[in-house]
Amino acid sequence: MFAPRPFVLEAHSTTATLYLCGRVSISTLLEALAHCECLPTDVWLLRVDARGAEPMDAASQAALAHGLRRWRGGRCGHTLGHAA
Repeated sequence: MFAPRPFVLEAHSTTATLYLCGRVSISTLLEALAHCECLPTDVWLLRVDARGAEPMDAASQAALAHGLRRWRGGRCGHTLGHAA
């Protein structure tokens, strides 16, 4: 049996959604955000859906917030989130 992935990134022509699942560590967030950085430059909206994730600790929340600010700033884009 395999363990479910802690994140899934779904992308379309101009938008993407990052789904966080289960326990999300800082290393998982860094990996997920690295995938977000590789999205095509036409993607200007990144949604984060953490409803399937366990509550994150303060350090993980800070890492996610920093990564999203960096992504948004690099693309002049927008981010939307759903908290766990």
